[in-house]
Amino acid sequence: MPTPKCSPGREGVVSAYRFDRPTAALSYINKQPTHGSITAHNTITRDRTRLLVANYGMGEGGPDRSVVVYGLREDGRLTAPLSSVAHKGNGPDTARQERPHAHSVTETIAGGVAIVADLGIDRLVSYRIGPDGSLTRLAEQALAPGGPRHVALHPGGRFVFVMNELDSTIVSLALDNLPGRLSVIDTKPAVPAAARDGNHCADIQISPDGRFLYSSNRGHVSVAVFSVDQETGTLALVDHTPCEGATPRNLALTPSGRHLLSANHFCPRRRHGPAGRHRAIHRYRHAHVCEDRALKAIGLVPAAKGCTIL
Repeated sequence: MPTPKCSPGREGVVSAYRFDRPTAALSYINKQPTHGSITAHNTITRDRTRLLVANYGMGEGGPDRSVVVYGLREDGRLTAPLSSVAHKGNGPDTARQERPHAHSVTETIAGGVAIVADLGIDRLVSYRIGPDGSLTRLAEQALAPGGPRHVALHPGGRFVFVMNELDSTIVSLALDNLPGRLSVIDTKPAVPAAARDGNHCADIQISPDGRFLYSSNRGHVSVAVFSVDQETGTLALVDHTPCEGATPRNLALTPSGRHLLSANHFCPRRRHGPAGRHRAIHRYRHAHVCEDRALKAIGLVPAAKGCTIL
């Protein structure tokens, strides 16, 4: 099948909603085009004035921008795009890295610098976010072929951790925030060697105190737990915990850091619908044994009917 072309009709959108906390209701505000296809990730800047969006992108044609910046008005409304940038290049995996694929955009702890993980070109690209929403390229860090997908930031601001989807590894990097420069410290496998061929990593999260790192493994169907050396940024494996479902995608930690939620694309144990699979979110809590942050499953929360976890 030929690679689909990106046309204006396939351009993504980003939408703004108002959340009413007492009723837990959402009300639509507005939307804007994302100037690219397969819109994958967004984040609000630390000063709450901008929204950064990453477009994974497929095919050719159309605006085809990798990263787009929007302003946020006081009523929550999105402005038209303020600026955008496009990446160029490819990687050694011809099936998955035939072109740039910006998968996530993350602002540093110190603020003012955005780090874009581009799966298609095996690079982390740093940009200065200007007062007017402009993006100025600061630095690029080439990684060993692996497909960088998502980024976690150490709360101290010194270290960055990257989840590689294609080779199931986690890379530790040191960050010099002012020039946006990154340098590789360490690389660790996210799954046992026997599981790497059939695994694709997804999300990565860090505990509020920066001592533990969590990654989701699609294929190995697990959440990997690593301890973080606070002086060097190196990682040590603590445990692999079954995700109690299939295809764990996003992870989220509660503000206290005591509970982790895993969004599993499927949960084969519950049989609903023609596929015999039920999407679910699984909850874990930490088992505090000798400072070992192993995970213990404590409950299963079904996702809403008709909902797909991407």
